[in-house]
Amino acid sequence: PGEVLASRQIANAVPGEWHRVEVRVAGGDIEVNFDGEPVFAVTDANPHREGRIGWDVPLHVAEAGVRGVRVA
Repeated sequence: PGEVLASRQIANAVPGEWHRVEVRVAGGDIEVNFDGEPVFAVTDANPHREGRIGWDVPLHVAEAGVRGVRVA
């Protein structure tokens, strides 16, 4: 299991609509944007060269789709 570095509820995430989520990682610096707007920026003091990201979908939404994932 990993460590949660940051978490935030997105108020304008409308169920049934597609949204753009960007996660940029450079060393220990992590930035997240939602539909082009900054959500948060954190620094991991002990960064890993590989790992995972996760989405937490509220129970009332019940499902989420992901497409166009790109890692560069």
